[in-house]
Amino acid sequence: MVRTILNFVLAGVVIGGIATAFLYPRLAEWNNTPGSGQALCDCAAVTRSVGNGMAKALLIGGGAGAALGLIVGIPASFATRKKRKAREFQLVAKALAASAPPKATDT
Repeated sequence: MVRTILNFVLAGVVIGGIATAFLYPRLAEWNNTPGSGQALCDCAAVTRSVGNGMAKALLIGGGAGAALGLIVGIPASFATRKKRKAREFQLVAKALAASAPPKATDT
């Protein structure tokens, strides 16, 4: 059960990180584009700011993906647990039926 939940959480982290890596550069470009004309700015500071923003965005995307994976993973884990228990019960019932002594017949 815990392994299933952790798999969903880790998958969420990876998917969230990948989604952020694709989306954030466009958002950073839009956010750092001047509204009118040519920008007179300190490019080194802007570069540091964009790099820090990317790192923060990756952490946020990974955290959001982990939370979503946790939300999806818990019900999925319980569903698989119920199915596994039902299969185990069927196997035990078959084994008991096979090992039961034969019924006496009235002759």
